[in-house]
Amino acid sequence: MTTRRLDGAIGRPAPPLRSFIDRYRGYWYEGFAPGTHRGLPSRYLTLIVTIDDAVDIVAMPDPGQTPEAFDAFVGGLHASPARIRHDGSQRGIHVDVTPLGARALLGMPAGALASTVVNLRDVLGRRATELVDRLGAARTWTERFAALDAVFTCALVEPREPPREVVRAWQRILETGGTVPVTELADEVGWSRRHLGERFRTEVGLPRKV
Repeated sequence: MTTRRLDGAIGRPAPPLRSFIDRYRGYWYEGFAPGTHRGLPSRYLTLIVTIDDAVDIVAMPDPGQTPEAFDAFVGGLHASPARIRHDGSQRGIHVDVTPLGARALLGMPAGALASTVVNLRDVLGRRATELVDRLGAARTWTERFAALDAVFTCALVEPREPPREVVRAWQRILETGGTVPVTELADEVGWSRRHLGERFRTEVGLPRKV
């Protein structure tokens, strides 16, 4: 009989990273039946680094993107789920990246990654390889979270701040659970609905109505 294992941990990023990363979520399960699960839409960009086997994404949020397997990847905000195939075991760390922190952490606005999934090496270069290697060598969740802190802190760039109007609109959306009307948001920040929608899409990645 196969023994099942289900383990995980939650970590808070180092203080310099907390404006850009909400939390780290370590996961480790094995001994379960093979299958697929859905990567659901979230208010965060999805950054995952595996510790052993690659993540096999068999259906991308954008059906026009070719399925691919990654040992480290980042995905932008998306309105449709991804489908991930697994053999009953997975181990890695899921990093919740805030949309308005993407410029500092990834060197680009979240809108550049909307509805796409890309190899982390295409974004962070050699630091992504360093991250995969360090997480693979670490023995505990504490050590893994410390490795994330070290690599991400070194990767930080001096970002161009998102427009304060977009920051305020995003805060209001979070505060109201997405129920605030677009017209009210536009009036509050002093922009037209159209201009707010365009700038919001650039900085966050999806139109506010999603």
